[in-house]
Amino acid sequence: MVRMSEGRAVFVPLRPSVTPPTRSEHWKLDPVELEGKFSDKTKLIIFNTPHNPTGKVYNREEMEMIAALCIKYDVICVCDEVYEWVVYPGARHLRMATLPGMWERTITVSSGSKSFGVTGWRVGWSVGPEDLISCLLVVHQSADGVCATPTQEAVARCIEKEITTLNQPESHFCTQREKLLEKRDVSVQLLREAGFVPCVPDAGFFVMADWSSVATEEMVRDGSVSSPDFLFVKWFLKNLGILTIPPSAFYGEENNKHICSRYVRFCFCKTDDNFDKARQILKDIPKLKRIQ
Repeated sequence: MVRMSEGRAVFVPLRPSVTPPTRSEHWKLDPVELEGKFSDKTKLIIFNTPHNPTGKVYNREEMEMIAALCIKYDVICVCDEVYEWVVYPGARHLRMATLPGMWERTITVSSGSKSFGVTGWRVGWSVGPEDLISCLLVVHQSADGVCATPTQEAVARCIEKEITTLNQPESHFCTQREKLLEKRDVSVQLLREAGFVPCVPDAGFFVMADWSSVATEEMVRDGSVSSPDFLFVKWFLKNLGILTIPPSAFYGEENNKHICSRYVRFCFCKTDDNFDKARQILKDIPKLKRIQ
C-alpha cells in the first residue's frame, strides 16, 4: 500500500535476543537500527503491538523509545493494536496514543474480528485526532467498495454490550482470554512433546515454533529456491495434514527472511476436537522421521 501511494517502504525487523527464543518477549527491535531508518523524509511509522506473528507485547520502555523517535522526527504513527483484548497474564498492553505527545500524531487501528473472535467479519475501526481521521475518511470512502451492513451492525451491538460488562468476569474479553490461554498452553505442550521448540506468546491467537529438531533441510528440500519455512509448511501439510504459516512471509525484505526461516506459525483458536486430532497427528512425527 505504501508503494502504491508512491511512498518508499523501509523495513526494520524484530530479531531474537536469545537463542532459541522461547518467549515472545525475546524478540526485540534494535533501537540504533530503528533510528538509523529515520530521516527528514520519514512521514509515518506502521507499528504493531500486540505483535503478529510472535505474540510479543511491547513494554513501556520499548514504546517510549518508538514514541521519542516519532516526536524527534515529527512522524505520524499508525499503530495496529487489533489483538489489544487478547493479552495473557504477565503482560500488559500499552496504547501508543496514551504516551506523552503521541495522541496528536497516532492513528490506532482496532478490529472487531479479533476482539470478538469472529475472524471472518472483516470489520474494524480507527481512532485518532480529527485532522488525521478526516484524511482517513477521504481515502476510505474511495477505497472500500463493500462492507456488509449486517456485520457492521453486529460488531456495533457487541461493543455496546461489552461496555456494560467491561473488566467484569462475565465480560467476553475476559472469558475469551481465559479460553485462549488454556488453548495456548495446550498447544505449547503438544508442540514440545512433538519435538518443536515453541516461543510462548504473550498475546494473540498464534504460537511460533522452531521446527529444526523435527525435520532437516534435506527432508523438506524440493528443488525450489523457496525459504526453508515455506518448504517445511509444504512438507508438513503433505505428510501430516496440518496447515501452518511460514513467518518469513511477514518480512518485507529478502535479506531479512532468514531470521525466522526455521520457524512456523501455528494457530490455536481451534475447537477441542481439532486439538484431539492434532495430538494424535503430532505423535506420528518421530515415526515419520525414522521413515525419512
